[in-house]
Amino acid sequence: MPSPHNGTVSPWRWALAEATSQMILEDETGQHVRVLDLIAKKVARAALIGESWAIQEIGNRLDGRPAQAVTLSLAETPRLEGPARLAELARRIAYLRALAAEPEAGAGLEAGPAVALLEP
Repeated sequence: MPSPHNGTVSPWRWALAEATSQMILEDETGQHVRVLDLIAKKVARAALIGESWAIQEIGNRLDGRPAQAVTLSLAETPRLEGPARLAELARRIAYLRALAAEPEAGAGLEAGPAVALLEP
């Protein structure tokens, strides 16, 4: 059956959501429960015994992932005009795209004085 979301949800994610919400099993007490509920209980138990991955997963699902702070200081950046400004903007965009695609890739790029402000 195709995804009801017109391709906005990956087929794998949709299939997992369908399977875990509809599949019913017996838990250790003999009650019938959804697979998704059993998985959630296992993650909660792991968090209770101190498993950091489980604590992090619960925090990320309930509160969302923490936002990454970015600090820019334009005081050190020379004011660029015309073609030099466009070239600098293109260099910044290329740098950010490389970081988004592969965070380690930014280390090998020549950032330039203004783009260096974007580095951690």
